[in-house]
Amino acid sequence: MIILALITLIGTLAIGILSVNRILIMERGSESVLRASIEEDYDENIKNQVDNAISMLDAVYAGYENGDYSYEEAETQRRHT
Repeated sequence: MIILALITLIGTLAIGILSVNRILIMERGSESVLRASIEEDYDENIKNQVDNAISMLDAVYAGYENGDYSYEEAETQRRHT
């Protein structure tokens, strides 16, 4: 009877240890996926901000080339962009 109880206890402990190990492995995997997603979103956000800034500056330059702005006005617009 004692041997049967010990075998059951050892089996239960082994299953518990394996389960905890699997949970830790899954946690690390999901952490790396989350980190990659956050970094990708950050990079995309920065790219969009740079693209927006370039578009605004291009519009000011086009206005200068079309004669809509003097050089000084274009410089003022550029500083406020």
